[in-house]
Amino acid sequence: MKKAILIYIFLFSLTAYSQVRVNISGKVTSTEDETLSYGTVLLKGTSFGGATTADGEYSFDAPAGEYTLVTSFLGYETYQKKIKLVAGKNERLNIVIAPKVSELDEVVVIGSNIKRIKESAFNVVALDVKGLHNTAAEIKDALAKAPGVKVRESGGVGSDINFSLDGFSGRHVQFFLDGIPLDTRNSSFNISNIPVNFAERIEVYKGVVPVEFGADALGGVVNIVTGRNKERTLADASYSYGSFNTHKTSVLVNHTTKRGFTMELNVFQNYSDNNYATYTPVEDLGNGQIDKSKTEKVKRFNDTYHNEAVIAKAGFVNKSFADRLLFGANLSQSDKEIQNGVRQEIVYGQRRRKATSFMPSIEYFKRNLFTKGLNASLTANYNYSRTHTLDTATYKYNWRGESVYNGGKLGEQSYQNTKNDNKNGNVTANLNYRIGEAHKIVLNHVLTVFDRKNNSRSETQTQNGIANKSRKNITGLSYQYNHENRWNVSFLGKYYNQYNSGPQNLSSDPTRFDYVKAGHHTDAFGYGAVASLFLLKDIQLKGSYEKTLRLPTNDELFGDEDLELGKLELKPEHSDNLNFNVNYGYNRNRHGIYLEAGLIYRNTTDYIRRVTNRYSGGLYFGSYENHGNVVTKGISAELRYNYSNRLSIGGNLTHQNIRNNERYINGYEGRESSTYKQRMPNTPYFFFNTDATVYFHNLAGKGNVLTVTYFHTYVHEFSLYWENEGSSTSKLKVPEQFSHDITINYSLKNGRYNLSFECRNLTDERLYDNFSLQKAGRAFYGKIRYTFGN
Repeated sequence: MKKAILIYIFLFSLTAYSQVRVNISGKVTSTEDETLSYGTVLLKGTSFGGATTADGEYSFDAPAGEYTLVTSFLGYETYQKKIKLVAGKNERLNIVIAPKVSELDEVVVIGSNIKRIKESAFNVVALDVKGLHNTAAEIKDALAKAPGVKVRESGGVGSDINFSLDGFSGRHVQFFLDGIPLDTRNSSFNISNIPVNFAERIEVYKGVVPVEFGADALGGVVNIVTGRNKERTLADASYSYGSFNTHKTSVLVNHTTKRGFTMELNVFQNYSDNNYATYTPVEDLGNGQIDKSKTEKVKRFNDTYHNEAVIAKAGFVNKSFADRLLFGANLSQSDKEIQNGVRQEIVYGQRRRKATSFMPSIEYFKRNLFTKGLNASLTANYNYSRTHTLDTATYKYNWRGESVYNGGKLGEQSYQNTKNDNKNGNVTANLNYRIGEAHKIVLNHVLTVFDRKNNSRSETQTQNGIANKSRKNITGLSYQYNHENRWNVSFLGKYYNQYNSGPQNLSSDPTRFDYVKAGHHTDAFGYGAVASLFLLKDIQLKGSYEKTLRLPTNDELFGDEDLELGKLELKPEHSDNLNFNVNYGYNRNRHGIYLEAGLIYRNTTDYIRRVTNRYSGGLYFGSYENHGNVVTKGISAELRYNYSNRLSIGGNLTHQNIRNNERYINGYEGRESSTYKQRMPNTPYFFFNTDATVYFHNLAGKGNVLTVTYFHTYVHEFSLYWENEGSSTSKLKVPEQFSHDITINYSLKNGRYNLSFECRNLTDERLYDNFSLQKAGRAFYGKIRYTFGN
């Protein structure tokens, strides 16, 4: 009997041991360094395995033993590797696989990460910007190539920009860096000065956006993805020089040890004199008159700009306590001379603005927290920034650079020696629970705080010590159902809460100051739904609806303490948004065709728009106001053809019909507005881009590639003011725009060494994004880049 019991215990122990589960996990990437998502990783001949996540990660449990691990992705070679799982020892295996190649070794990528994003239910455009890494472009230049996007610049390098997406501009669109809001930074770190090498891809979400962003944007979201935390050693350094004494430098170093310690350092700088020629009427300083019928060719003389930034991160990846835990710091500064005001006729000779920023941060991500399928992430940052505006000159300038004593008046616009100390904090918490392969629930909360103190040395410009403060909370909840990757639907809800307080000027003239402390509180709910359906393998339909809210931003509420006035009593924008999209993708042999078309409808109340007004003393200030009801209808389309890796040609166009739908004048019951049903002013409404790229492989050596790219942009003319107001001679328009760019790039040793040359505005057109504010003429740039990675 005792022997039988011992044998039973032995057999039971042996069986239990044989069933001891071992966890195997890792990340799947391509040889092009793309994260591969939603593919299959399994143990051959067994039922053990799983799918990769959006981050390319996989994780599953299997009994100890010897197996063959198999990885399969559409468009990629099958990966197989013999492995041995040892009881009590979890296995970490990262996988790199190559795209399938034809007999002529021509790569035809079908299942790329970019396609995965496009195939989501959300209306999203994914821009693979790695092809721009050898150019002198910034993030804004890459965005300008997307359908529905218009980037308007007020000048050269470092100038203010206005970003428009499907007719929504400015703060209607929010920017994120790896899912973290960018609006906590100041002008020393934004999309106008971030080099394109900083990003791997850019995701442009139109209309309804995933609740993970915690955004209150009406128009959409732009997410800059850096391809962070690559588990390898990487170095990327570049330098470019070009017209107007423009210098740009970028250095990236990344290293991850086998024990999971990772560190990353990004450093970049931009410098330009911005002394390009412009055509403009010139004031006669003797009599103060401007003959607007006569223009002169002059050079900008007070527009030098430079900025520097250092972004450092260090921490741990793939540990038991966290899949990612990073501590970071972002240090940046900028110094910009200010050449002109909101109109080109306004000239400055000594005005300037300096900015500094220091932002510590923490990032945490844990997969399968407490239970399988529950992923948690937490990001937090706190930005200490200062903006210093200097306007203390006693001279008046014209466009020739001539000056005259201003009779003792201090300041060219208005006397300023003002330091604004801003504190921006952001905390984003996200829980993502996947139930099986079909269901997913997401809970997100974002807290944003803002505090600005104005330290003015001007006795005439005081806010009585009243600080600007804002606190914003947004909570989002969504549910997604995915039916066998054929169709999926998501439902979402959001709660918005904001409190603002600060000085409110009782005087209607911004050159006079009568400040009192005021506060405003807002809370509201929003909801929406998105859905997608594959009619056939290559044809997908998408639709979405959202009743959403956009809370006023800090700049809209409090201004910039310079040329932009704040308005504390601004009301949030409310909007009903509808989107419909159809796309078709064809990839056969070496040929690829992609076609996409979309329709949008927006019905927005309390629309916040920027206006420019003239005040006493001939001073111009920009400000924001609520404008009743605005209806937007639009269409965008994109067509692209690829022949293997030798030719890419395509383009996109956008047409938007943005109309004033406020029938009666506020405060005048029954009196119809003269601008009812009129097109909203100072907004581009028809534009398109075309481009063509030719690749010459193995030129003068194996692994060398010569790339020639042509890019063209057209923008139809649009009115500065309401189209039906004023005579035909007094109507002011931003003229029709044609722009042509050419880039030639030569990569050697499989991309390790890179040389590029580009010409922007090839035909030297007079280009304007804003009325009378001329952009640079023909310009040339050269760039060298070195990369190293294992």
